[in-house]
Amino acid sequence: VAEQQVHTDLGDFRLLVYRDVLAKELHQALVFGAPGPDAATLVRVHTQNFWSDVLGINRADFGLPLRRAMATIAQAGAGVIVIIGDRPDNQSALARLQGERSSDDQAQPWRMTGIGAQILADLGLRQLRVLGTPRRYLGLVGYGLEVVEYVSSATTA
Repeated sequence: VAEQQVHTDLGDFRLLVYRDVLAKELHQALVFGAPGPDAATLVRVHTQNFWSDVLGINRADFGLPLRRAMATIAQAGAGVIVIIGDRPDNQSALARLQGERSSDDQAQPWRMTGIGAQILADLGLRQLRVLGTPRRYLGLVGYGLEVVEYVSSATTA
Protein backbone atom coordinates (compact mmCIF):
# COMPACT_ATOMS: atom_id res chain seq x y z
CA VAL A 1 0.00 0.00 0.00
CA ALA A 2 3.05 2.29 0.28
CA GLU A 3 6.71 2.36 -0.66
CA GLN A 4 9.51 4.84 -0.03
CA GLN A 5 13.22 5.16 0.67
CA VAL A 6 13.94 5.77 4.35
CA HIS A 7 17.16 6.91 5.95
CA THR A 8 18.14 5.31 9.26
CA ASP A 9 21.30 5.56 11.33
CA LEU A 10 22.15 2.10 9.94
CA GLY A 11 21.84 3.19 6.32
CA ASP A 12 19.17 3.63 3.67
CA PHE A 13 16.42 1.05 3.40
CA ARG A 14 13.49 0.74 1.03
CA LEU A 15 10.33 0.53 3.14
CA LEU A 16 7.33 -1.31 1.70
CA VAL A 17 4.05 -1.42 3.61
CA TYR A 18 1.57 -4.25 3.02
CA ARG A 19 -2.00 -4.54 4.29
CA ASP A 20 -3.32 -7.94 5.37
CA VAL A 21 -6.69 -8.26 3.59
CA LEU A 22 -8.13 -10.54 6.29
CA ALA A 23 -6.96 -8.95 9.55
CA LYS A 24 -6.50 -5.45 8.06
CA GLU A 25 -3.15 -5.15 9.86
CA LEU A 26 -0.12 -3.46 8.33
CA HIS A 27 3.13 -5.33 7.77
CA GLN A 28 6.41 -3.83 6.62
CA ALA A 29 9.40 -4.96 4.63
CA LEU A 30 12.73 -3.20 5.05
CA VAL A 31 14.94 -3.93 2.05
CA PHE A 32 18.64 -3.14 2.20
CA GLY A 33 20.78 -3.21 -0.94
CA ALA A 34 19.59 -5.11 -3.98
CA PRO A 35 18.50 -8.63 -3.00
CA GLY A 36 16.98 -10.73 -5.75
CA PRO A 37 16.11 -14.19 -7.00
CA ASP A 38 19.59 -15.09 -8.27
CA ALA A 39 21.36 -15.26 -4.90
CA ALA A 40 20.52 -16.52 -1.42
CA THR A 41 19.26 -13.53 0.56
CA LEU A 42 19.68 -12.82 4.26
CA VAL A 43 16.16 -12.42 5.72
CA ARG A 44 14.52 -11.93 9.08
CA VAL A 45 10.78 -12.28 9.77
CA HIS A 46 10.16 -10.27 12.92
CA THR A 47 7.09 -9.83 15.11
CA GLN A 48 6.77 -6.39 16.63
CA ASN A 49 7.58 -6.26 20.34
CA PHE A 50 7.13 -2.93 22.09
CA TRP A 51 9.51 -3.85 24.89
CA SER A 52 12.49 -4.68 22.68
CA ASP A 53 11.75 -2.62 19.55
CA VAL A 54 10.85 0.66 21.24
CA LEU A 55 12.49 0.47 24.67
CA GLY A 56 15.50 -1.62 23.63
CA ILE A 57 15.00 -4.25 26.33
CA ASN A 58 17.20 -7.25 25.50
CA ARG A 59 15.97 -10.63 26.75
CA ALA A 60 16.46 -14.07 25.26
CA ASP A 61 12.72 -14.79 25.27
CA PHE A 62 12.08 -11.66 23.17
CA GLY A 63 14.22 -13.01 20.32
CA LEU A 64 16.56 -11.02 18.12
CA PRO A 65 16.00 -7.26 18.58
CA LEU A 66 14.91 -5.42 15.44
CA ARG A 67 17.84 -2.98 15.60
CA ARG A 68 20.36 -5.83 15.74
CA ALA A 69 18.68 -7.50 12.74
CA MET A 70 18.85 -4.20 10.83
CA ALA A 71 22.53 -3.77 11.69
CA THR A 72 23.35 -7.35 10.68
CA ILE A 73 21.63 -6.98 7.31
CA ALA A 74 23.21 -3.58 6.68
CA GLN A 75 26.63 -5.05 7.49
CA ALA A 76 25.97 -7.92 5.05
CA GLY A 77 25.25 -5.39 2.29
CA ALA A 78 21.84 -6.76 1.28
CA GLY A 79 18.83 -8.38 2.85
CA VAL A 80 15.22 -8.08 3.93
CA ILE A 81 13.46 -7.73 7.25
CA VAL A 82 9.74 -8.46 7.25
CA ILE A 83 8.02 -6.92 10.26
CA ILE A 84 4.75 -8.65 11.07
CA GLY A 85 2.20 -6.18 12.36
CA ASP A 86 0.85 -6.97 15.76
CA ARG A 87 -1.51 -4.90 17.87
CA PRO A 88 -1.59 -6.69 21.19
CA ASP A 89 -3.89 -5.37 23.84
CA ASN A 90 -2.32 -3.97 26.99
CA GLN A 91 -2.82 -7.22 28.91
CA SER A 92 -1.04 -9.28 26.21
CA ALA A 93 1.88 -6.83 26.16
CA LEU A 94 2.15 -7.03 29.96
CA ALA A 95 1.98 -10.85 29.85
CA ARG A 96 4.84 -10.90 27.36
CA LEU A 97 6.96 -8.70 29.63
CA GLN A 98 6.22 -11.06 32.53
CA GLY A 99 7.28 -14.05 30.45
CA GLU A 100 3.81 -15.52 30.04
CA ARG A 101 2.58 -16.89 26.71
CA SER A 102 -0.93 -16.29 25.45
CA SER A 103 -2.89 -18.43 23.01
CA ASP A 104 -2.17 -15.75 20.37
CA ASP A 105 1.58 -16.31 20.83
CA GLN A 106 1.19 -20.03 20.13
CA ALA A 107 -0.51 -19.33 16.77
CA GLN A 108 2.06 -16.70 15.81
CA PRO A 109 4.66 -18.93 14.04
CA TRP A 110 2.06 -20.12 11.52
CA ARG A 111 0.85 -16.58 10.93
CA MET A 112 4.40 -15.31 10.53
CA THR A 113 5.26 -18.04 8.05
CA GLY A 114 2.25 -17.38 5.80
CA ILE A 115 2.39 -13.60 5.77
CA GLY A 116 6.19 -13.48 5.75
CA ALA A 117 6.37 -15.96 2.88
CA GLN A 118 3.88 -13.99 0.81
CA ILE A 119 5.88 -10.79 1.29
CA LEU A 120 9.25 -12.45 0.54
CA ALA A 121 7.80 -14.02 -2.62
CA ASP A 122 6.34 -10.65 -3.65
CA LEU A 123 9.84 -9.16 -3.33
CA GLY A 124 11.08 -11.78 -5.81
CA LEU A 125 13.20 -13.78 -3.39
CA ARG A 126 13.70 -17.53 -3.78
CA GLN A 127 16.61 -18.77 -1.64
CA LEU A 128 16.65 -17.60 1.97
CA ARG A 129 19.43 -17.30 4.52
CA VAL A 130 17.29 -16.97 7.63
CA LEU A 131 18.62 -14.72 10.38
CA GLY A 132 17.46 -16.62 13.46
CA THR A 133 17.32 -20.00 15.11
CA PRO A 134 16.67 -23.08 12.98
CA ARG A 135 13.06 -24.21 12.84
CA ARG A 136 10.98 -26.19 10.46
CA TYR A 137 8.95 -24.06 8.05
CA LEU A 138 6.20 -25.99 6.32
CA GLY A 139 4.69 -24.80 3.07
CA LEU A 140 7.41 -22.42 1.91
CA VAL A 141 7.82 -24.37 -1.32
CA GLY A 142 4.26 -23.33 -2.19
CA TYR A 143 5.53 -19.75 -2.36
CA GLY A 144 8.63 -20.71 -4.36
CA LEU A 145 10.87 -20.23 -1.32
CA GLU A 146 13.64 -22.41 0.08
CA VAL A 147 15.64 -21.99 3.29
CA VAL A 148 19.26 -22.74 2.37
CA GLU A 149 20.93 -21.62 5.61
CA TYR A 150 20.28 -20.38 9.13
CA VAL A 151 22.50 -17.51 10.24
CA SER A 152 23.10 -16.53 13.84
CA SER A 153 23.37 -12.80 14.49
CA ALA A 154 26.43 -13.61 16.61
CA THR A 155 28.27 -14.99 13.55
CA THR A 156 27.45 -11.98 11.37
CA ALA A 157 28.05 -9.19 13.89
